Amino acid sequence: MLCVIPFHAGDFQDAKRLLLWIADLGGCPKHECLLIADEGLGWQFVFECKKLAEQSFEKVHVISNGEHKTGIEGANSMFKAAAIWALENGKYFYFNEPDAIPLKYGWLDEIEIAYKNCPSKVMGAVVSHETPNLPNPYVEGCSVYPSDIWTYIEKTWNPKIAWPLACASVLMPMGTNTELLHHVWGETGNPPVFADKNIPGTNVFCLKNIKEGAVVFHRSKGGSLIRLLRKARGISQSIVVVFPVCQMDVGLAIHHAKWLVSMRQKWSHSAVVVFDSTINVNQLMEFRNLLNQCFLNVETWKYPIPPVGGWPHAPNWAWQQTAIRMADQNNPWFWFEADSVALTPDWIESIDDEYQGCGKSWMGAVVKGMGHMNGVGIYPCDAAFRMPDAMSCTNLAWDYVCKNEIERDLHDASHLIQHCWTLVNGEPIETGGGELPARFTAEQCSRWIRKGAAVFHRSKDASIVELLMSGQYRHE
Repeated sequence: MLCVIPFHAGDFQDAKRLLLWIADLGGCPKHECLLIADEGLGWQFVFECKKLAEQSFEKVHVISNGEHKTGIEGANSMFKAAAIWALENGKYFYFNEPDAIPLKYGWLDEIEIAYKNCPSKVMGAVVSHETPNLPNPYVEGCSVYPSDIWTYIEKTWNPKIAWPLACASVLMPMGTNTELLHHVWGETGNPPVFADKNIPGTNVFCLKNIKEGAVVFHRSKGGSLIRLLRKARGISQSIVVVFPVCQMDVGLAIHHAKWLVSMRQKWSHSAVVVFDSTINVNQLMEFRNLLNQCFLNVETWKYPIPPVGGWPHAPNWAWQQTAIRMADQNNPWFWFEADSVALTPDWIESIDDEYQGCGKSWMGAVVKGMGHMNGVGIYPCDAAFRMPDAMSCTNLAWDYVCKNEIERDLHDASHLIQHCWTLVNGEPIETGGGELPARFTAEQCSRWIRKGAAVFHRSKDASIVELLMSGQYRHE
């Protein structure tokens, strides 16, 4: 069988994640793959997906949709390209968008066997709904089609209307429902997400909500379902801790790293130290050597010197360059600034566990009174592709401008990552003016830092670390 996987710039990372997951499931060695890329996508990204697909499929074909399109027209152009290619090459095919997630080993084998025994030309999820003025029911787009499907739907084709709806009058009479494909649309802009436990009345599902016997679930964006499936199979996808340092704060980072070493832990997580060439090399190596005693492995990565110094330009630049770098790997990452303090030996495990179970792509402390996530938080591997405002901002801090980009897929973990921006009249506040948070006392830490918190941000000196290391302050 031919498996068609279309993708564009907006869901390239979903396609990459999907192909990695297909490989984890043992691949599809008896089947072929047709990758369809939007014409506007750089071919270096297309070749990356082709290389991944070649790990799983017997043969991989690559074409484009011929012209850059967006929205419904873009999705339609992908299917049209697939249908015409299938007609020219005599291939029946299963159309698998990047948010259609295989659930088990042999998933494509089962789909092909069912199709060969299907009395109809089209096999997919037949969807009934309550939306007025739309065909009801209709065959959802992620379905199996005959090689000549284009000859049937060409006359009803409308590039501005989603093809399953525009062509419903043709597809429904020739379609058969299959329980192998479980389809849940959710809401526009708010698709299903997956966590350890479902939350009734919301878009948060767990694995038990998937129909028994289904081999593909559609639709799951952002990787929450794949994360949960990997977890169920014992495949680790732990958070990578990113430590950004510059010459101004590397001394503070070193002091914190000594505290990490003193915990006598070897965390099963990887770490990345990001910096520019203005940093003192000896201090950088001291910092890395300390972290090497604590983490599974430690990588160092140098980004170009910021073209404009000072806040927020330099921090924005460092985060943006790092986001691009982290898109080359498949793990979520924790942006851990030098003024952050890990409070307990299980700090990263508790944060990782919370993230794996929350079903959201972003996780951090939501700033009271402003509603955005403070920058010290967890980001998905494809953050650079999903946060265009954050990736282009200069005069405003990236974590502030990206509020609308991430708020639907954000988990508030203020109970684990405690945020303090300044001190006013000796009391911590999360936003606004005041004194820099520094010179903390044991009494203040005991009163201010929440029980159960794993990380405190921000401390602009080493006072909290010194209190922890000396035993004057013990965090619970």
